[in-house]
Amino acid sequence: MAWEDGRSGYYNIYAKTSTDAGATWSPDTALTSEAHASETPSVVVVDSDVYVVWSAFFINAYEIWFRRSTDAGTTWDPSVRLVQTLDIGSGQPCVAAADSCVNVVWHDDMYANFEIIQKRSSDRGLTWGDAVRLTSHAGTSQSPSIAARDSLVHLVWEDDRYGLGDIFYLRSTNSGASWEPETRLTTDTAASQFPSVVAGDDIVHVVWQDYRDGNNEVYYKRWLDATGTGSGIIPAPPVGALTPSSNPFVSSTRIRSCEHERFIVTDALGRPAGVCRGACVGQNLQPGVYFLRRAERAGAPLRLVKLF
Repeated sequence: MAWEDGRSGYYNIYAKTSTDAGATWSPDTALTSEAHASETPSVVVVDSDVYVVWSAFFINAYEIWFRRSTDAGTTWDPSVRLVQTLDIGSGQPCVAAADSCVNVVWHDDMYANFEIIQKRSSDRGLTWGDAVRLTSHAGTSQSPSIAARDSLVHLVWEDDRYGLGDIFYLRSTNSGASWEPETRLTTDTAASQFPSVVAGDDIVHVVWQDYRDGNNEVYYKRWLDATGTGSGIIPAPPVGALTPSSNPFVSSTRIRSCEHERFIVTDALGRPAGVCRGACVGQNLQPGVYFLRRAERAGAPLRLVKLF
């Protein structure tokens, strides 16, 4: 976790780590120690890599900064300034990562009104590409939230081009290298603000604050089959069912929503073929037909086919 803290007289960014699912936490680590404001951090974890971004006030402008740890928060690399500006406000950054790709988005008024800007690293935050403008409208685009799953990246933000504010969505299928056309998620005349997005294997979940009922409430929307390989509506699996992604498969497959479960693998004749976890199933198997069973609880077996 990361947060802004004013204990030194200025807001700075602090971090804590837990290695036992939140039961206990490490001492606070100061990621910044400047005599100016560092605010609105965002954090994401991929295996043992931890990425934190925040906005910091220098002279007359807010700028976007990045810091990473490659050992689960034990030590930290030096801070990196992702955008350097004068008299321009860069704020509310959000970071998402999958595999070696890290994407950072924020809103920025360098174009006379706030637009959503992106920077991307394909080597775990070591080097960064140029800033890319993702929105271009007369209205204000702000409060971005971004999520990544494999090569899919999902972005939502607040946009007032049609009135008080709507929620818009963008998707990338190549880790943020390019983006599909945007989608408007809300059309009410009241203000929809401060969205947040999270992505699973096949579903994208979005929540936001909405004033359509005359007071601020939390609203929710989801997109089924966000991989783009189907119709957009997929049937819910039976409770306890095992759902592979994909099957048949070549190298390995992933059992959705069971990433931390152990499985017993048997071949087509019922002979033991190994034990694996849902995050990566079939990696050490020869081509053939197999059956997968949960190791810790009962349930129907799943038939898997490894092609080659």
